This record gives sequence, structure tokens and C-alpha cells, in this order.
Amino acid sequence: MAARAVAVMNPGGDSMNPGGNCIYALGPIGSDITVNSPSSLSVPNCSVLDDSKDAAALVVNGAMTASSIGVVGGFNGQPTPNPVTGIAPVSDPLAYLAPPAYTVASCLPDPVITTDTTLAPGCYNNLTINGNAGVPGSPTVTFQGTYIINGALTITASPTLNGTNLLLYLPVGASAAYAGTPILDVSASTSGPYNGLLLYQSPASAQPVVLNATPNSIVEGIIYAPSANVSISSVPTATLYTSIVAGSLTLNGSGTLQDYALINNSSVLTAATLVE
Repeated sequence: MAARAVAVMNPGGDSMNPGGNCIYALGPIGSDITVNSPSSLSVPNCSVLDDSKDAAALVVNGAMTASSIGVVGGFNGQPTPNPVTGIAPVSDPLAYLAPPAYTVASCLPDPVITTDTTLAPGCYNNLTINGNAGVPGSPTVTFQGTYIINGALTITASPTLNGTNLLLYLPVGASAAYAGTPILDVSASTSGPYNGLLLYQSPASAQPVVLNATPNSIVEGIIYAPSANVSISSVPTATLYTSIVAGSLTLNGSGTLQDYALINNSSVLTAATLVE
């Protein structure tokens, strides 16, 4: 008789650096990480890794602080500390994750939400949430559990989106379009195989991911879109605890992005995970 176990560990996580590596930009070319003024990336307890080989792989026009910064290519601006350049490219730390199981036949019809609603978890071919243009914050849509969007997620005006233990999965062909500015209060589950994962976009999809955090929004969880650009815009009164694994990352607005491990240090990015 024999037994075998294989685990993966996010490199670098320890008592002094609890987040380990919390920002991964995996694109091999272009500006993988761009911090536009007056945005701020503040992750002093974890590391940032940039796979682009370009001379301007990392561009910091706003503010950026990390425990360490590694870049395959070069950088512009004044991040803290000074990045280590010429590192070897890193691989996708979450490549071992299997996506949530579903069948297209199980996906529900295309709801259009215009009133306060608690949305049942499951698969939806498309999902439209239309806010009330005259009443910011209305309607309130509550999520809890795992949601698979096998098509287009469309949000207009400024509805309120509440979610706990939330995982949003976007397979190949899915898209998320925000014509409005939703008010967010969303957090990922802190247990189970997707511990800490808030958004999971298929590695085979390059569909851009856009997150607009309006005043007093709260976003807690990991964004995983390893082949896509993730663009985050926020304001000072938004609370963003989110680690990122993306093809590239762009920060806009005047808010601050903080390490998710500060509120959950046992997520899929920071804990050993049994994979075999």
C-alpha cells in the first residue's frame, strides 16, 4: 500500500510577510502594472510580481508600496521599495484550481432585475441589473453562494450589490459590462476549495475585468483573471481588500488597494493547498 500527497504553497508567506505574493501580473509583454495618479497600491506586508519583459513593465504615476517588488523587465516612477529587475517570470499560482462544475443545459433563463431581489445561486445565461436612475442605490440585489454567468452580466445606473460567501465565475464567452456605478458590499467565502476567491475568470478568457468602487463600497476577496486586464477605479471612502492574479492590472481613481491577506490569511493564495 502507498499514499501520495502533493501540495502547493504561495511563496513568501510568513509572519513578517503574511500575504506572500499578493499581486501577480502575468502578461509577458506590455505594461503589466499601471498605477495612475492619484491612485495608490498599498501592500506593505506582501510582494508584487510583474512578468512583462518590457522596459516599462511597471508604471507608477500614483503611489505604490509593497514588501518587495520583482519585475522581469523595467519600471517607471518611484515605487517603494525600488523594484528588483531581471527576475525570472513566475507562473500562475492558482493554475491548479478547477473551475466550478456546471452544464450549459442547467443555466437559467436571462433575468432582468429592476426591484429588490435575493438572487438564487446557480448558472445564468445572462444577467441584467438595471438601477433606478433617479434613486442611487436602488434596487438592492443580494447574492450568496456561487454564481456562473454563461453570457453577459450587464449593470446600469447605481444599484446596490450585496454578497457574502460570494464567488462569481466567468467562463469563456462571458463578459461583464458596467454602464453604471454600482454600490458594492461584497465578500468572498473564507472556507472551502475557493477560500477567498471573489471573482474567477477562465484562464482561457482575455475578456477585460472592470471594477468601479463608488463611495463607501466594500470589496473583500481575490480577483483571478490570469489572461485579462483587470482595471480598478475607486475613491478614498471605498474599502478594497483584494489580491490580484491577472494578465495585467490598471489602477485609476483616488482610492487605495490593500492586501486581502490582512483580513484572511488562509486563502487559496496564502495557504498550502492539497491538489493530489
